[in-house]
Amino acid sequence: MTRRGLGRPGFAVLKVGLALALLAGLAAAPAAAQGAAQEARDPAPETPYPWNSAAAMCDRTAGDPADVNAQLSDLVRAAADLEVAAAACRDALAAAPDDLRLRFQSGRILLAAGERAGLHAIESAAKAGYPPAELFWGLALKHGRFDLPEDTRAALLWLRRAANNENAWAQVILGEALQTGDGTAPDLERAERRLRQAFRTNLLVGAVPLASFLLEREQRLSRTDREAAEAAAVEAKLVLREASAQGLTSAKVMLAMTLRSGGATFATDTKRAFELMQEAATAGSELAIYWLALWLYTGDGIRQDRESAAAWVCKLQDPEAMWRVLGALTKLSCDNI
Repeated sequence: MTRRGLGRPGFAVLKVGLALALLAGLAAAPAAAQGAAQEARDPAPETPYPWNSAAAMCDRTAGDPADVNAQLSDLVRAAADLEVAAAACRDALAAAPDDLRLRFQSGRILLAAGERAGLHAIESAAKAGYPPAELFWGLALKHGRFDLPEDTRAALLWLRRAANNENAWAQVILGEALQTGDGTAPDLERAERRLRQAFRTNLLVGAVPLASFLLEREQRLSRTDREAAEAAAVEAKLVLREASAQGLTSAKVMLAMTLRSGGATFATDTKRAFELMQEAATAGSELAIYWLALWLYTGDGIRQDRESAAAWVCKLQDPEAMWRVLGALTKLSCDNI
């Protein structure tokens, strides 16, 4: 496998991960997507409601309404007693039926509890213009979830509403749909506008998708417009450095992969790539741990250190999967290092 071959798969995982990070249980997002989404939220979001109130309990159980990765399965696990939480949501919503955040949060909890009324509450919040609900509803229609008919045209309308209401996740999803032609005609100019809009709205959400778009442009233009290709690569690295400085580990991973693999218009920087990947791995990024362990194990471009590689593998949530990737290359396991 060439060095470029090692670089691009991780690159694609990050891009696809962000595109597939779906709101409140619309799909089981891959681990890379979960990590990227979790970085763009407050791990312990404050609630605007009185701490001991039914509304606060409902809101805290549902989690940050802006968290695109808050899946229903996670809600069920997070709630010590989902029925108690659902009861709190009903009481809170009855007391404040016009509170759109509470309507959306209650809908998510009730839906997690298997109550169809939750879907109606979310739809109502979306129709009233609450951006997280608009995003949720658009994705539900796009994927035909919760017994809703799959309707790509309607889904795009809802996603545009959310995007125009400054929802960065909707802006990213629309940008990538325009980039790939997913449910709409491909349009790279409009895709770029949406991705830049997402970056302006929320750097932590928009940095990796925009950088990915720019690096693909660099590859596409490298033989026809060298100057434009170089400019795209320079901007992509600037975007990733800015996001990395803000602590976004997925940006550090992408920048590391970019520097390690090199591009059509720029050389590799293996030393800096290793440093960035190690920083992201130390911060707990599963994707970074995977690549760091692989690099250390194979010694491709860096000093081979299989003992350190094994130690990193054992930090993964599922180390056995990594041992299977290494296959016959090793007999190490987390039991004997």
